[in-house]
Amino acid sequence: MEFNYTAQDVIDQNRTKMEYINSIKDWLSMCNDKLVPPVLQEQMIVQFLLSCDNDVEFTKTTISAFYRCKKAAPELHDDRDMRRPDIRTALNTMHMATLPVRTDDNCAIHFFKLNDTNYHNYDVSVIMKLSFMLVDVTLKNNPPDGLMVFLDMKGIKIHPSDMPNERLYELVPKKCLPKEYGGDLPSEKELHEITLGQLNDRQAFWEIEEMIRKELGK
Repeated sequence: MEFNYTAQDVIDQNRTKMEYINSIKDWLSMCNDKLVPPVLQEQMIVQFLLSCDNDVEFTKTTISAFYRCKKAAPELHDDRDMRRPDIRTALNTMHMATLPVRTDDNCAIHFFKLNDTNYHNYDVSVIMKLSFMLVDVTLKNNPPDGLMVFLDMKGIKIHPSDMPNERLYELVPKKCLPKEYGGDLPSEKELHEITLGQLNDRQAFWEIEEMIRKELGK
């Protein structure tokens, strides 16, 4: 499964250590949990370690919980096919993007905007599925240190009406915002279209990941 970085890249940034990665590899090879793959790519191990502040024991617990959650909620984690009609409808109902510029402290930003206000087209479970898929798109690149979610629910203010833009820019820098919000990035529609391409490019990743989980669960 393709990533745009290596474990060594993250090690060179002093964000984790190879000894931690090897500890997880050894544990995976001996793990008795049939839902946990005996082998994971180093990049995925790095993601788990970073999410657990390099606490190896907590990382083991998190990996087990991660795969149990996926098994327990197939409606959110399986059949992630961009050709599905319900996914295509959801992508028109809710515009979304993983913004191409991160904050100075390496936080990724996910942007969501309600595009179609017809409630018949709003399927919460499919939009949640897409939200998780968007995380996979973001994690293809160098892992962020955090995630900010920026919501614009058409007709509802994105921040208190008495909050000046300067305060908003303290929370989310202008360099990270679409131009509709006074930012330096392209329009939200352009960013949405770019993200659609990134989601399509990740199709093989989801197919392989799901196949591995289903083989283990037999």
